[in-house]
Amino acid sequence: MSYEELVMNQQFIEFHKNLNRTYRMANEIPLVEIKVIEGEVSKNDTKKLIADVTYILVSFCGENLRSNIWIIVQGIKTGKFGVGG
Repeated sequence: MSYEELVMNQQFIEFHKNLNRTYRMANEIPLVEIKVIEGEVSKNDTKKLIADVTYILVSFCGENLRSNIWIIVQGIKTGKFGVGG
């Protein structure tokens, strides 16, 4: 194998390592869904909840994933859910 072929092979290997790392990260993006009773949590409390959950996830996943963390807070209307059957 020539030097040029070896360099090209190393670049190819590095490219695929980075591609695989990016693919894994894209498929491991943290997504948290929080359901609350509609009207019981204010907009400010919702923002604080999102910030706090994000902080906790960053402490586990690392700062580099902060911009990829999804937190969804959904209000559920009273009477649209059940507990214990």
